[in-house]
Amino acid sequence: MTLANAGHLPPYLNEKELPMEDAMPLGIIEGAEFSLLQFRLNENDRLMLMSDGIAESQDAG
Repeated sequence: MTLANAGHLPPYLNEKELPMEDAMPLGIIEGAEFSLLQFRLNENDRLMLMSDGIAESQDAG
């Protein structure tokens, strides 16, 4: 698996946050480079990716 961060929250692998460098959102700076995180997904691994608004969302519960 190869991931790049373009302004989102870090992903979680098996309920643990993966160490990713912060980055500017995609398209803010022309020609910006993004660091990559590479790792192997094993059978039964769980990878959670979050997009804008997921962590901030709330409900009555």
